[in-house]
Amino acid sequence: MHSVMVVDDEPFVRLSIASLADWEAEGYDFRFEASNGEEALARLVIRPEIDIVILDLSMPVMDGL
Repeated sequence: MHSVMVVDDEPFVRLSIASLADWEAEGYDFRFEASNGEEALARLVIRPEIDIVILDLSMPVMDGL
């Protein structure tokens, strides 16, 4: 199972991406999310088991680049 984090400043977008498909059946676990790049980076430090990050490029505080 691959751990996935979705990073976007809009909660609806994070929910939509996680709801697009039956990701668990495909081997992906969408239990991590963040609302900006700074929060995502902090979560990655704490949770190094996150394998994949899907992120928005334009966000407040710290962008996806």
